[in-house]
Amino acid sequence: MLPHIVVCAPEPHLSRAITLYLLRSDFDVWTASSADAAIERLESVQPRVLVVDLDMPAPQLARLLHAVASDTSEHSVQIVGLSQRPLDDVLDERYARVLTKPFSPRVLRRIVSELVGQPQALAPGV
Repeated sequence: MLPHIVVCAPEPHLSRAITLYLLRSDFDVWTASSADAAIERLESVQPRVLVVDLDMPAPQLARLLHAVASDTSEHSVQIVGLSQRPLDDVLDERYARVLTKPFSPRVLRRIVSELVGQPQALAPGV
């Protein structure tokens, strides 16, 4: 079974680009355009990794992070944050990793591969 990944990015172009890249790298990718949609995905899909745009509105981000922290199921979700802000402004122990925008899709793929414990998947031509 392919590792489940949820991508939460309110910006459609960012969500689409990340999703397409990770799909080509042998991950089962689910998207969410809001915190509420991501929370629903987290409950139904039980992903290994949540890739989240940290530049979403603060109340939405807080609600999403609270839902992840409150999860009592047996699986744990690793969070990869994406932000335009400097790393010093967004580093937090809740995040497994934080990438600043613009970021390399290859670096994101490598990080996700490491977090799910699989050798780096290489898609043709990637």
